[in-house]
Amino acid sequence: MLKTICFSNTGCSAEDEDFLRLMRILGAERTQNIFEADCIVQHFCGMSTENYEVIPKCMFVLEKIKEERPEVKIFVGGCASEVLNFQKRYPFVDGVFARRHMIEDLSQYLGFDPECDKEPICNHNAVRIQSGCLRQCGFCKKHYMSMPLISKPLEQVIKDVKEVLKNGHSEVILLAENSTEYGIDLGYRLIDLLKELENKTQIERICLTALCIDELVLMPELVDYIADHKEIVSVQIEIQSLIPLVRKNMRLTSTREEVLKICKRFSKKRITTNIMVGYPGENKVDFDEQLDLIKENGLYYIQVNEFDATPGTPGYEMEQINPSIVQKRLLKMMNLLTLLKREKANGMINSAQKGYTGVAMGKGTLLLNGESILVSVNEDIELTYGKEYMVKVTGVDQLFTGKEQNMRLKGVLL
Repeated sequence: MLKTICFSNTGCSAEDEDFLRLMRILGAERTQNIFEADCIVQHFCGMSTENYEVIPKCMFVLEKIKEERPEVKIFVGGCASEVLNFQKRYPFVDGVFARRHMIEDLSQYLGFDPECDKEPICNHNAVRIQSGCLRQCGFCKKHYMSMPLISKPLEQVIKDVKEVLKNGHSEVILLAENSTEYGIDLGYRLIDLLKELENKTQIERICLTALCIDELVLMPELVDYIADHKEIVSVQIEIQSLIPLVRKNMRLTSTREEVLKICKRFSKKRITTNIMVGYPGENKVDFDEQLDLIKENGLYYIQVNEFDATPGTPGYEMEQINPSIVQKRLLKMMNLLTLLKREKANGMINSAQKGYTGVAMGKGTLLLNGESILVSVNEDIELTYGKEYMVKVTGVDQLFTGKEQNMRLKGVLL
């Protein structure tokens, strides 16, 4: 019987919900010590070349562990399994699972009924509502573009959210690949879900992820609903670029003006987005103009991605930008974001006497309500995950944390 499982994830957290359910089915506990676990579940993201470069190193470590401890069970999978034949290349593994099929596939190796447990997982404040996407954007890998759209039934989402709230969380994150396509396969839409959440739960704060800007332009009713409802405090919008030719090459249909209009409509929300640098069609003049627009519209919380020109990406067939130019533009973008975040941080420090409401995200870490900013407090203080605390901002800790580019501030609890 498996007592401890180590779950390692080299990419998105889309498989987390299934892994938590797997642990509950097996009655096992999670461990961070990969060298002592009875079972290792390794999820590999298949979105970028960088992730594939990590796979050989990870598999080398897993093979050594298997040699020293033949009894340990090792399972690998995720989106990368559609590109690599793990079982053939790494015959020491005990099994492979496909994307979004961890429970079903591992049941064959571990001997349990995949239908035996469908209760919601609620020891965190995220609820997955949908997977897959119907769009054909130019920056997506081929196997992502063919991902079927699967929405979780509205009743099940309501049940999951109620469980999260029952466990003491006041803020719920709704996860999806493209939340604006939620419910299309079931006969309803995202706005129907939001209205049901408003009517049937006591939810205080909602964070929406993966909102497709092209589809938002076609859904004015949804835009107005999100903008006007104070319970929706955070929106993550997939912008990708503010350069007209680049947007066209990405197969995005909305105009730059339409994008900025929606951003302005959501100006009272916590806006996070992403910008891709180095996509075909980008030039210096347009890139610099994009930087000005980012500054003018206060889009300081941006995940910056470098275009990954690899086979399977529609943009791969286009004329590529010199890598040295891309690196210079990346640095220029990062410098601007650092400046914008420092200005934001200094403004918060100057007004810190009133204090801010923060939601506990981990030991000594708060996410400020209304801002995409993490505040670090005394690590010795035990914070209850998902609970609210008043914090006074005292200084700037760091403006970027690796590729996530989180703004971190120092603070003290009030």
